[in-house]
Amino acid sequence: VKLGDWATFQRDNAHRGHVAVRYRTADFQRLWDWQGPLNGLVRPPAATRGRILVTAGRNGGMAFSETAKLHALNVTDGRPAW
Repeated sequence: VKLGDWATFQRDNAHRGHVAVRYRTADFQRLWDWQGPLNGLVRPPAATRGRILVTAGRNGGMAFSETAKLHALNVTDGRPAW
């Protein structure tokens, strides 16, 4: 199954958020870990074009809390992309 970028929240306009595939957990391995803010929460990440995008901060990093910070991490090694 080849997937493109998810164009919107929950993948499509119907917000299905589902891909009909099966994976074997034995085929996966941890490549890196990311230490987010020590006193904050991390929102669900998004992945696109070789980046993992994570919003983090106090109160879950909600944008309206004025504590949110967007982190862009390289998929291959977890280092900050910008």
